[in-house]
Amino acid sequence: MRCVRLTRFVAACLALNGMVGFAMGQTPGQEQHVASVPAPYGECALGYWSSNRNLDDVKDVANSFCILNWKPKLSTGASLGFNARLDWQYQPSSVNTRHRMREAYLDVEEGAFSMRLGRQILAWGRADRINPTDSLSPRDFTLLVTEDEDQRTGMDAARFRYALDPALFFTVVAARFEPNITPQGSLPANRVNAAAPDQTEWAFKLDHSGSGIDWSLSYFEGYERQGRYRFDSRPTHAPVFRSDFEKMQTFGADFAGTAGAWTWRGEVSHSTTRAVCDLCPLDARKVSRAVVGVDRDFLDTMNVNLQLFTTTRTGYRDPGSLPAAMQPILSGLNRLNSEYGAQETGLTVRLSDRLLNEKLKWEISAVFDLTGRSRVIRPRVTYAMSDHIKLNAGIDFFSGDAQSYFGALDKNTLGFVVLSLVF
Repeated sequence: MRCVRLTRFVAACLALNGMVGFAMGQTPGQEQHVASVPAPYGECALGYWSSNRNLDDVKDVANSFCILNWKPKLSTGASLGFNARLDWQYQPSSVNTRHRMREAYLDVEEGAFSMRLGRQILAWGRADRINPTDSLSPRDFTLLVTEDEDQRTGMDAARFRYALDPALFFTVVAARFEPNITPQGSLPANRVNAAAPDQTEWAFKLDHSGSGIDWSLSYFEGYERQGRYRFDSRPTHAPVFRSDFEKMQTFGADFAGTAGAWTWRGEVSHSTTRAVCDLCPLDARKVSRAVVGVDRDFLDTMNVNLQLFTTTRTGYRDPGSLPAAMQPILSGLNRLNSEYGAQETGLTVRLSDRLLNEKLKWEISAVFDLTGRSRVIRPRVTYAMSDHIKLNAGIDFFSGDAQSYFGALDKNTLGFVVLSLVF
């Protein structure tokens, strides 16, 4: 069905070519200067992974993928954008194929105004990889990818942008909700998952960049991308863990600047969520998140990045506050919702370097959950064998108590080697 919609979308975009030209002041008989159509580009890869990312104890996985990008111009100021991904995964018990159109949009720009219509990736935030203001972008956390940014799946949206001046922009986004795709292997059998709401989400952003301190203010109104679980023990049926998508409003801000050789950046957000299911609690939950960090280059090729982050939430219940018989249920519920305290703090560290005329790149990053005493450590190495062939290798090592953020993910500890052809 999505492929049919995509075909219709592309046909409509091509039909709009003349309309776009007319909107830009071109008459039907007037020739347009259009740049030569660019060739598609992308990457195909084949790799070995010691396990998958579904938290299900499956080992020894062969995975291959192809990513194809194409950005042809329709006319001056109008273009199309496409990004498609195909994954093939072999594991001892099954062979899985997944294909996804991550982006398929029409871009139009005229003076201070621009718009992008269609499927697109919307990534907000200036902090390093931890982005409290990034409310729009759905992710697939089960994908076998070497970089977290490749987890983004895209969404159907309309984005309108207006330049108030050369450094200040106002953006409006209307998007169709899409949830995250999360690991299923460790979820209990007695659960009921709600269907994703077929609703429109809205986001607004005032963004300053290009001179002095970069900053933005944002507002989002939509749904949480993770379903939130509750324990349903009504006598009319067997006890189950039931998930629903909660409505969410988020106010956010981010900033980045430089001070000598140092770059500093950060983000803050405050969210209010409300359950919309039958028999759900009526009280709104409030969650505040913040991250602040610095980084700098050393010796021309080395970079060091440090960040502190914190989360404060209402509505958290400590299992120790309940009778012993109820504590396992609440502990399981907290694991399902990835909540391990009313306040959680942590630290990220990333060290990277580029050697051999940038043919060899290595990085080691770590996230330390200081509240739950858990951690993930992720070394990475990339070697460019030529302009078109590269080799990636790395490890994801999760550790900590079972009742902690990274300890609950320890089954996703893995190593990988991936050979890629870039074209």
